[in-house]
Amino acid sequence: MLGKIKDIFGKKGGEASVNRRMANKLHDMPFKYVSEKAEDGTDTIIGRGGHVNIVGERGDELCATCGVKTIFHLKIDEMKIWEFMSLDGCVITFTDLDTGKERTVNMYYEKHLT
Repeated sequence: MLGKIKDIFGKKGGEASVNRRMANKLHDMPFKYVSEKAEDGTDTIIGRGGHVNIVGERGDELCATCGVKTIFHLKIDEMKIWEFMSLDGCVITFTDLDTGKERTVNMYYEKHLT
């Protein structure tokens, strides 16, 4: 019992629950566009007019697609995510499951989340 309470209120447990909550908010969410910051500091738009879904056998992965192209694919419990104060979008830092690279993307929602 004490272990469960520690997991819920501990640092790792708290971060995982925030990630899950945000992933559930983003599930089936359409977005305007997704940009990624290059090493030289410029933002490059890597996708327009797509959507985000929770995928995987255990529902533990998040995937963003534009048409048939996968923009990114990540483990929910391993991402770091925060929303803009305007609630127009979010920033996600993760290790891409397809490429193995550490990436940071900005996602701009089609509509405001509540």
